[in-house]
Amino acid sequence: MEHTPVTPSDAHGGRKRFLVICLLLVLAVGIVYAPALTHDFVAFDDDVYVTENRYVKNGFVQGSLAWAFSFSHNNWHPLTWLSLTLDGELFGPNPTGYHLVNLLFHVLSTLILFIVLNRMTGALLPSAFVAALFALHPINVESVAWIAERKNVLSTFFWMLTLLAYERFARRPDLPRYLLVFSSLALGLMAKPMLVTLPFVLLLMDYWPLGRTRLWRPDNGDASDQGFQPAPFSRLVLEKIPLLLLSALSIAISCLAAEKTGGFVDAIPMGLRLSNAVTSYGVYLWKTLWPQGLGVFYPFPESVPLWKVAGAGGLVVALTALFLGTARKRPYLLVGWLWYLGTLIPVLGIVQHGLWPAVADRYAYIPLVGLFMAVAFGAAEISKAAVFSNRPLKNAVFFGATGLVLMALMICSWQQLRYWRGTRALFERAIAVTEDNWVARYNLGTALEKRGDYQGAVANLKEAVRIKPTFAKAHYNLGCGLDGQGKHEQAVHHYREAVRVRPNYVEAYNNLGISLAILGRMSEAREAFLGALKINPKDVPARKNLQMLLRRSTGKP
Repeated sequence: MEHTPVTPSDAHGGRKRFLVICLLLVLAVGIVYAPALTHDFVAFDDDVYVTENRYVKNGFVQGSLAWAFSFSHNNWHPLTWLSLTLDGELFGPNPTGYHLVNLLFHVLSTLILFIVLNRMTGALLPSAFVAALFALHPINVESVAWIAERKNVLSTFFWMLTLLAYERFARRPDLPRYLLVFSSLALGLMAKPMLVTLPFVLLLMDYWPLGRTRLWRPDNGDASDQGFQPAPFSRLVLEKIPLLLLSALSIAISCLAAEKTGGFVDAIPMGLRLSNAVTSYGVYLWKTLWPQGLGVFYPFPESVPLWKVAGAGGLVVALTALFLGTARKRPYLLVGWLWYLGTLIPVLGIVQHGLWPAVADRYAYIPLVGLFMAVAFGAAEISKAAVFSNRPLKNAVFFGATGLVLMALMICSWQQLRYWRGTRALFERAIAVTEDNWVARYNLGTALEKRGDYQGAVANLKEAVRIKPTFAKAHYNLGCGLDGQGKHEQAVHHYREAVRVRPNYVEAYNNLGISLAILGRMSEAREAFLGALKINPKDVPARKNLQMLLRRSTGKP
């Protein structure tokens, strides 16, 4: 591939190539992701976000708007809630509509990314290659195929819109254009706070490809021919202050929401979090280069070997030094690398709330764009320096290699998408590609239990409590599965474990009472029902069960 300084507004041939590339991007995404439109909801957050969420599944009802902006959720993302509620209004319980909207946002983000890079660099083919890598890489399947990840595709759409608005502002700075940048970022932060690093990314893009900074200018990174005028670095920083304040406000609101819904996780030592964070950079790099063994959940480790921390940390330091040294001649390497390093920071797990994985495919959705930029523009430079004297042959070799890479990614993504067709396939895949995955075992067991497959449910839930003995919900659901098999004595044991781990577990107390009553241990059953009512005096099932027990013990009808 060669740097071909063609923009959509140039000659008719340039516009035609531009439109053809847009069409090919849409077709490629459609071919890969069309099967997702037939997929069901999955029993992992889709219930929280849609199927068991009375505000979302019923569409817009009284109180929907206030609820969306409330602090009753782990994350404050009102725009995501409103988006899903609109889907509920339009599509009801049909998952196809939700999948279609996720897919449309992914397509729009792909096209805007291509447009933005092409306008910023004037390099049509490298910009197209970046967009194609983003569109087709299998690590991004999770973000597109998972309905609960609407927040990811929606916020990324606004990330790309912010870049597009900033490109227009950088070309001709004025207040209306700046307000468009500010508004796009604000909307993105209301979809997911992942965008807090975007002001720093805009500073990177001032360096390259915009060439706006007079500080440490690249030898070949002057974008003045694209219409961007250099400015003092202090002015570029001042431009970002309102955006940084917006990011700071988003962080503060997110922290408040997390505190109101259970607070931050502090059980994991900070040293372990930092070790995992360092190694995560290496893990995501490997998943980018070799996207095999992808799963929906990777359990947080009990420990991280020192050699892994040292290896990943050394790799980060070495590559950073290398790209700093080549920044004047190849600024895209440094910018892409720093984009990757910086945008991963919010999801490295240094600060945690809720159930936090070691790494997650969805966390790489935005960060990998930086790596894709480095790869695509590096490939373009290599193609220019190729030794072939015959230009048609050179183009054939590089276009062929590019085509093979994209075809391989399409095949891998199509294969990965198959695991998202339902809950069972999703978690069986996670179990196959990870070790001691208590989350996958629990969710698979729970799903099987709901289908009446008590044997499969009990087998998986036993594994879950073996791996994570302090997981109260797994003990509770295992008790339910054992009850379903008629093994009430074993069920009693696990209900007792559930209330031991979580003393305010009303449902476990109630089921414990039922199992004890079936076994004829009436006094113990009575104590269990009373335990539930002590926690929640208004609990209807426990009160009814206690009344029935008392009538049986007195012989009254």
